[in-house]
Amino acid sequence: MKLYLARCTQNAKNTKYPDCVQINSLDDLNKAVEKDHIAVRMKDDYRNNDNFIESDCVMMDLDNTHSHTPWDWKNRNDVEETFQDVLFYAITSRNCYKEKVKTNTKTGEVTRYEPRYKAHFYFPLSRTYTDQEEYKALMLKAAALFPYFDMGACKPAQFFFGGIGQSEKGAHNYPDGLFLDEFLETVSPEDVVQSITDFATKVHDGVYEPINDETQKAINRLCSEFHITLPDNGYQQQPISTYQVDAPYSDEEGLKIARVEQQKSLAWFKEWAEKHHVPLGESYNINSKDHPEGICICTLCPWEDKHTEDTGERQTVVIIDLGGKLNYLCRHGHCMDKGWKDFRTYYDALYPEAEEQSEFTRAAEEGFMQDNGDMDIPFENLELPPSQQTKPELPPLINFANQFKFGLPDLEPVVLDGVLRKGGKMLITASSKAGKTQLLALLTIDLAVGGQWLDGIQCLQSKVLYVNFELSPAQMLNRFKSICWEKQIHPENTNFDLLNLKGRYDLIFPLDQNFVPRLITTIKKRQYDVVVLDPIYKMFQADENSSETIAEFGRYTDQIISETGCSLIYSHHHSKGAQGGKNAMDRGSGSGVFARDADAVVDLLEIEPKDCDVTLEKGEAAFRVEFGGLRSFQRKESFEVVSHYPLFHVRSDLKEAKAKYGCGDASTNARRGNQKKQEKRDENISILRNFVKFSQDAGKPYSVEDAAEAMDKSRQTIRNYVSSEGSGMAINNNNIYLTMGNEPKKRGIIKSQTQNA
Repeated sequence: MKLYLARCTQNAKNTKYPDCVQINSLDDLNKAVEKDHIAVRMKDDYRNNDNFIESDCVMMDLDNTHSHTPWDWKNRNDVEETFQDVLFYAITSRNCYKEKVKTNTKTGEVTRYEPRYKAHFYFPLSRTYTDQEEYKALMLKAAALFPYFDMGACKPAQFFFGGIGQSEKGAHNYPDGLFLDEFLETVSPEDVVQSITDFATKVHDGVYEPINDETQKAINRLCSEFHITLPDNGYQQQPISTYQVDAPYSDEEGLKIARVEQQKSLAWFKEWAEKHHVPLGESYNINSKDHPEGICICTLCPWEDKHTEDTGERQTVVIIDLGGKLNYLCRHGHCMDKGWKDFRTYYDALYPEAEEQSEFTRAAEEGFMQDNGDMDIPFENLELPPSQQTKPELPPLINFANQFKFGLPDLEPVVLDGVLRKGGKMLITASSKAGKTQLLALLTIDLAVGGQWLDGIQCLQSKVLYVNFELSPAQMLNRFKSICWEKQIHPENTNFDLLNLKGRYDLIFPLDQNFVPRLITTIKKRQYDVVVLDPIYKMFQADENSSETIAEFGRYTDQIISETGCSLIYSHHHSKGAQGGKNAMDRGSGSGVFARDADAVVDLLEIEPKDCDVTLEKGEAAFRVEFGGLRSFQRKESFEVVSHYPLFHVRSDLKEAKAKYGCGDASTNARRGNQKKQEKRDENISILRNFVKFSQDAGKPYSVEDAAEAMDKSRQTIRNYVSSEGSGMAINNNNIYLTMGNEPKKRGIIKSQTQNA
């Protein structure tokens, strides 16, 4: 790559950059950046955006102005994580780890910014760019993927001062990998939007507290460049923040929540200290502008091996702000650099379930608060009598008239037109091997591209996670490929992921410890809008006919939705026997809680095309799509489809078709079932008659008990057989005998018995 150097150093007024230098090594770069420099060849060597000629590299600046907090600061490792396998050089700036002092020229106010990591990053490109707009687009997309870069320096004519920082000398490069422009071509627009939105959300929610207004300007510029509209209602609310002194006091409910979160973080830290034998001093309350109602704990710095000072002092403090934010303050600069971020990462890696198992956390979640609202609650003493244990209160009541006056909240977005809203559950039912997976795969792709499903049901374009419990990865991927091929959709235009769990019971059971928490984490991390579970019975270890078991499953799905905001779609099979006479909601196997819990039920009922004089091609099958339990919409008319792998085609010539035998008309199947039962009954009566005849020919009585034991039937069933019309048998004194017209043959038996006696 080439850099263009000035013939001076640290001269902000200079505009001439006449010397072109080819950078082939770290030594070349170290030498070049001693002078002020730019990455663009300019007309007449004069630095100005209008004088752009060409460039083969991009320069980006990292100042870490997005947050006051050390553990939020980024370094070259974070850049490498974002731009994986991308070639770049990193070199510290002249102010790296130096305190920065700025004086307001109007007010004379002096502001000091604590030392932090600052660096310049140089990204070589695969070719020389001569179009300024194309080059500018590369810089903006790189800044969007890593919004911590300084947007003020994100322009072609930006120059960097010469000189190397003192705390970390030299340049660093990662020579094996892609060029930046090659990497950016693989990044989808959705990922860019997600990156910008995540960063903006952290700023607006108070997770990051910028040191000046440049961060907000950067967000505004990125949103403008990439046509992003941030949700107003999410940012108009004032979050509880450690830098907003009055905010917690303006809302009594918010103050209570903030104190609970504070106590949870306090318990988290105490638990860590106990397990790692870190001595803690007495905690005490502080109330300052930066830390209103904070809890301060004296302790020793965890990084004993990192200290190099002769005194060896490791004294430090941890401040837990109202709302639960942790602040790690150490007197040693290198410990500040390491920061609380690494501390939390270290803790989570060792004890991923510690927070869930913490007795302090459980106590905080259950609302153990003093009546006067004091926050210094003795969590260590949890052996409280039930009368002193405060349970969580009900949510606040909403007065409809007042709510109507100030405006009702917006309804959730519609995911499937007329069927399902965001945050809802949809159950798809069909008989075994009817094509439920094919139907779900088709729906997944239609959701991913915002297409129309089946009979023109419009889908909201969504990011989808398909959880496959049943097929091999190869089969599932090829099904998606077949659908894309038939619908002429390029796979690169879809936006869904596949999670294959066939046979992976170690990742499924138990649901509350393995599958549900992991699924929630995955959904949050990847920001999925819709999650498809196919099929649902793979998630059960208990009886699906148990209302209690299915109700518990419903609670799990509610938890997934409440914590992620996604929509859930899952499939289930029909029960055995006739289905045509049932309502669509009642055809699913097992407990009726399945259908009652779902917000929408879509049922696939196989029909007989011959009823409409329609002949299907080989391999095709006809179905009626019926809707039940549409909780958020009015009733929806059914329609008919024909499955022709890999699609379902809507057909208008099958309206009069009846349900196919085996899953069809209830009365027809009942008659056929009764006929089979009668045939079996007649067979048993004939067998019984043979038993009686054999015994009678031998001159022995044949009792009802003898018949019940021989035929493995109850005595009442034997009596019913004998009393059946045309059985040719009768009972006398609990013995069965054959009848011959009006003269029962039993008299001969009785006579011989008398003679024998």
